[in-house]
Amino acid sequence: MNAVDRSEQWRQVSEHYRSLTDDELIAIARDKSELTEVAQQAIDSEIASRKLVIPAEEAEEVEPDSVAAPDSDSDPDSPYDEDQEVVLIETVFSLRDAQQLESLLNEDGIPFYMGKEKVSRVADVKSEFSKGVPVGIMRVGLPFATRARRGFKPQDDPTWQAWDQTQQEAQAVDVFCPRCRSANVLLESGVPDAEARGQAAQFLWRCENCGKRWQDDGIVENL
Repeated sequence: MNAVDRSEQWRQVSEHYRSLTDDELIAIARDKSELTEVAQQAIDSEIASRKLVIPAEEAEEVEPDSVAAPDSDSDPDSPYDEDQEVVLIETVFSLRDAQQLESLLNEDGIPFYMGKEKVSRVADVKSEFSKGVPVGIMRVGLPFATRARRGFKPQDDPTWQAWDQTQQEAQAVDVFCPRCRSANVLLESGVPDAEARGQAAQFLWRCENCGKRWQDDGIVENL
């Protein structure tokens, strides 16, 4: 099974397990050795996010003469370990930003882990948002989180606010390409540490007309 097929299967089974009741999940988990590797990972993730506990005596039941299936989570050579790795996608600095990102991820069926508590609901976060709360998802879910990440517009991220102000200031200035004098110029990015170095704000530009790129802080520098 290639990575794309495995990712699609993970998404489908994750959505299915999310729709089940706690008792239904526990019943399936008792016989999870019968599931595929991807399904086992997905049900483990959903059980962990709900903080469910499977009774030990039932979870440890083994059929006579049967051999227990190896646990992919404890196998250092498992090809799925990398897919299960939780990677940071955003850091939120307020409750409203956390709720916005939660809504976007839930719309696309992307399980997430928020804060040091690694909870799956904003309501369960105990960390202080003003200090920044990390939000992560399993690596296998990254391709499906693209729309949510692009749609996320934080209102209280200091880095985002500084960049937005820089864009507004830059767009208020008439800029022309030094090569062809076209006004069809695109701001690619700002140089964030310019003021920290005691310099004027710097911007990276690209001419949509002739393709020239340059840095402008009052002096044109070819790149």
